[in-house]
Amino acid sequence: MRVKDVFSVFPRKLNSGKVVFYYQCYDENGNRSSGLSTGQVTKTAARV
Repeated sequence: MRVKDVFSVFPRKLNSGKVVFYYQCYDENGNRSSGLSTGQVTKTAARV
């Protein structure tokens, strides 16, 4: 079985053309949350 990361960070392009990073995490039942915005425009800043 593959080990899951606690959370993942991924980019989404907005209608304005701006790229914002979102994250997903897992709850205690192993269900993945919907993408939630970090409000950051770089992956490094979003992971902090």
